[in-house]
Amino acid sequence: MPPGAPGWHLPSPATLMIWQGLNDHQLCELFKDPNQNGNRSVGQIVEHMSTPLVLWGWNPGDGRTPVPMPEAQFLAKVKEWAAKGAACPADGSASPTNGR
Repeated sequence: MPPGAPGWHLPSPATLMIWQGLNDHQLCELFKDPNQNGNRSVGQIVEHMSTPLVLWGWNPGDGRTPVPMPEAQFLAKVKEWAAKGAACPADGSASPTNGR
């Protein structure tokens, strides 16, 4: 079923899923890149992770599986990551991510 978070929408079919095939290091670097993340600083990324759009994942409604990590734990880990300098894992440290 299509996503139901308020304000969320699919990108156009012409938009590449730029995270597809990236390992954890590459995905982290992409995530922090203002040219790719909506021009957000690390502090703004932390703020974004606390918005209803992101937090919807823990209460996605009937027929959808919520994020498996507790919300409070996720937010604490995001804040810890930022406080410790937003370091990315070593390059090539994990297998590539899947796109859609």
